[in-house]
Amino acid sequence: MDIREALLDAGLSEGEITVYLSLLKTGQSTVNKIAQESRLHRTTIYDFLEKLQDKGLVSHTTVKGTKMFHANNPQRFMDLLEEKQDKLRSALPELKKLALTQTHGLQVEVLKGKAGFIAVWNEILRVKEDYLVLGSADKKYAEMLGPIIDRYFQKEILLGIKQRIIIHKTTSKLFDYPQLSYRFLPENYPIITSALIFGDKVAIHIWDPISTIIIENKDFADSYRTYFEMLWEIAEK
Repeated sequence: MDIREALLDAGLSEGEITVYLSLLKTGQSTVNKIAQESRLHRTTIYDFLEKLQDKGLVSHTTVKGTKMFHANNPQRFMDLLEEKQDKLRSALPELKKLALTQTHGLQVEVLKGKAGFIAVWNEILRVKEDYLVLGSADKKYAEMLGPIIDRYFQKEILLGIKQRIIIHKTTSKLFDYPQLSYRFLPENYPIITSALIFGDKVAIHIWDPISTIIIENKDFADSYRTYFEMLWEIAEK
């Protein structure tokens, strides 16, 4: 993940990122200097600076009547994330009460982009139970998530979570971690998507467009689990 992508994930807009990075490079600067470095219009720079100051990422001083802006310590991003987590923790009890009012039996979520993949794996880490993967696309996971997936596998090891994975023989990449057990099917056995089976849920990953469908239903999850076990028996080690 590059710096701009990381800052976007942290909640900054493209303009805020450009101004913040310009200040990191130039140090204490006037708006004119920021405009030269960032090639943004002065009026938009003022707007971005105000938002960055509200987030505690930029400060200013006045020198001989001229405002001088500078970027605060990047560690402030971690402080912001902790503040957001604290707010979410305080809101969770009410959110859970709202969730209880939903109809039970079948719930379906559709999450777009790689955020869906990360959400599923974080939930698995919270459940702390072994799970099944039908049709893992290890190469695509590695290309899309980079070092994120390695950190996830390390957390699995620490928590003692194991995966059993069924995949085609011709798959070009396999992850090399001790908690992963692979078995292989010939190409004439269709595996169209990647499905993760855990608890009462099945998470189906779709690659075009990148999205994740999470279906929560005990009977549905059990049927997927039964199908997996049938394939596991005939798949090759």
